[in-house]
This record gives sequence, C-alpha cells and structure tokens, in this order.
Amino acid sequence: MSRRNFLVIFAVAMVSFACYQVTDHNPYGRYLSDIINKIDRMYYKPVPREKLFDSAVTGMLQELDEHSEFFGPEEARGFLSLIDQRYGGVGIVVDPSSKPLTVMSTMVGSPAYKADILTGDQLLKIDGKSIAGLNSERVTDKIRGPIGTTVRLTLQRASKPAPFDIALERAEIKVDSVLGDTRNADDSWNFHLEGHPEIGYIRIRTFGDHTVEELKAALATLDPVKLKGLIVDLRFNGGGRLDAAVDVCGEFIPSGKTVVTTRGRDGRIQTDDRSTGPGTYTGFPMVVLVNSMSASASEIVAACLQDYHRAAIAGQRSYGKGTVQKVLPVEGNQGVLKLTTATYWRPSNKNIHRDKDAKETDEWGVMPDEGLAVPLSKEQTATMITKRTERDVVHRAQPHAAGAYVDPQLQRAIEYLEKHETVAAKD
Repeated sequence: MSRRNFLVIFAVAMVSFACYQVTDHNPYGRYLSDIINKIDRMYYKPVPREKLFDSAVTGMLQELDEHSEFFGPEEARGFLSLIDQRYGGVGIVVDPSSKPLTVMSTMVGSPAYKADILTGDQLLKIDGKSIAGLNSERVTDKIRGPIGTTVRLTLQRASKPAPFDIALERAEIKVDSVLGDTRNADDSWNFHLEGHPEIGYIRIRTFGDHTVEELKAALATLDPVKLKGLIVDLRFNGGGRLDAAVDVCGEFIPSGKTVVTTRGRDGRIQTDDRSTGPGTYTGFPMVVLVNSMSASASEIVAACLQDYHRAAIAGQRSYGKGTVQKVLPVEGNQGVLKLTTATYWRPSNKNIHRDKDAKETDEWGVMPDEGLAVPLSKEQTATMITKRTERDVVHRAQPHAAGAYVDPQLQRAIEYLEKHETVAAKD
C-alpha cells in the first residue's frame, strides 16, 4: 500500500472515530431525530418537519432564560435588520391599531417622504392586491423587498375624491437610533429641549451599528458655551450592541476607564471593556433617564455614568437585564440562535442582572439617585408613550400643535439640572 493511500485511510478512520465519540457521548441529538422521524411518519396528520424542529428548539430554550431565543430563517432577517438599523423599504410608519391601516409618519429622506405621502393617508392595496384583514406586520413584510425594486401602493386621502396609486422604488432605510425632543422646519431633529434651549436632550432608543456616529452628530449641534446641562433619555431602550454602549460612555468619561466587565459561569472576569473615546463632553452636568423598560446596553451606560459620578440617574429602577447574548448562526442557514453566555457587572463590581427569583431588596439593575425617583403607574406610562409618539412623527398633513402635557420624569431631570453646577467625571 502506498504511503498516500495509507494516510487517506488513516484520516478517514480518525474522522469516523471522532464522529462516533460525539454520538456516543451526546446521544440526545440522535434521540431527537428519531422522535421527529416517528412523528413525521405516524402522526395522524402531516406536520412540517421544520415546524417540529422549531418547536423542539423553543422547548429547549424555555429551560434556560427569557433572553435566549431561536429565530427561524424569516424571523432572523427581521431580527438582524433591527441590529444593523437598515432594511429595504419605502419608509412608512403605520398605526397598527387603525382600520384601514393609516400612515402615522414617514421617515425623513425615505421614498415615501420624498413622494409626499402624508399623515392620515389610508393604505388600501399593495401591488394591486387588497390588504384588508392583514395585520401591520404582514403589511410591512409585503412593502419591504430588495433595494431597487418597485412597489405600488394604493392610498386614500381625505382631500381626494378617489383612491390613487404611488409607485415607489425601495431603498435602504436607515432607522435613527438617536432622537431629539422636537423637529426642525426641515423635519430633522432638534436636540435642544423645548422651552429650555440651554439644556440638551438626546434620546437613544437602541444601540446599533450607527448609534455612536448619530450621537456625535447630535452632540455637535449643541453650543458648548450656552449648554448648561444634558439629558440622555434611555427609557424604553431594550439594549443592543455592547460595543456601541461602551463607545457612548467614551464620549462622557476619560479614556481607559472600565465601562463594564463580563463574567462566565465560573464567576471569573472574561472581558473588561474600557472607554477608548475622546471623553470630550465632560464639562457640564448630566441626567440619564431610565425606567423599567431600560435594559441591557442602556443599563450598562446608565450604571457606568452613575458609578463615575458623571451623571445623575432619574426615573425608575431599570429592568435588570445583565446577561450577554451571542448571536450564533444555525447550520444550513436555518436561522440564528441568541444564547446567553455571560453576565454584565458595573465598574463598581455590582451586579446588574435580575434573576428569576430576585427580590426588590436585592442588588440588580440601576436605581435612580436620591430624590430623583419618579414612579409612574401603567396609565401614566401609557399616556407618556402616546404623547411622545405624537411629538415624534413627521406631521406633513398638518402642523403638530404642542400640547400642555408635562412628562413627570423629564420634569424632575430639568429641575435637577437647573439647581446643579458643572459636574466632571470622577475616578
């Protein structure tokens, strides 16, 4: 036997032995496959094998924690588009509770915005097919598509006697993650607080690929001479990219400071993420707003700025989602697995994560500073969301009239800034 043939046979034997060892020590994959095959062959009615697989994976993840999830191929595309803040569409925001579906707003610079689709327009058909009976998610899926392709919308406008069609070319839609308080005449964001031009106001609703560059652009619009304080609103921010959170902190604290550490199942520190940004914005007082829906990356930012005494925290105790998820592709492009692999810890080495059996008296999340806690009822929170949404949308059909609503948590932050002098970050 030639040396070459011997080496080939030896390599095949080693691979076969390795596969045998994996199967021998992890037989559950074989058991699961056997069960799926039996259901596929013998169940009294057909069940797609893909559905059986998805259900099996979902069942496994239910034994872990609430943040570990499986996304099938279709769901995975939507999930990943939220992370990278971009998708192919026309830039329409509809009211999901309206019938027929009604346009709430268009995204500035989008095809729908340029085509003068207006607030209040009713959406009747997509590419000539009625959307009656479809929910907003299904309608959104039908509007989205490959960039450069065309979609035809049939709309009804109150000022027109009959429905009309608009053909729009799908484009890459950039979803802003950094928002202001009101809109300028050109529909761009104004990052000065209405009624308090000396106070900056920046909302970060998610931490994505473009959050840091958006934040820098927003900060650049603020006059450092006239600026007496800044409010960073992280309420309802469910998190996002860790590196974005670290870089956001880097704008407000000196370089080289620990922003967050992660620890694995053995309790040992796995990573120590430190600020690398310029730390440019340190010469004015800050307040960070959080509530019970502020989670993950937003808690990392709030905790970091609180621990270094760079910002006061106002609002309500945060959610307590201090776990690290990795997004792992599933073999054969069958979806993605979002799996919890570690926990986050504050610069002060305090815990962020709230376990299932955690008590209110336990250490978790981010608490407002003394005197800055402003609890809201469910009804008050719902009102705040409604009023905020009304201010956010682009009202191109008619000017938006400013209401008399006062956000109690925002008001407390304003009062704090009006009483405090310049605060610099501390070691």
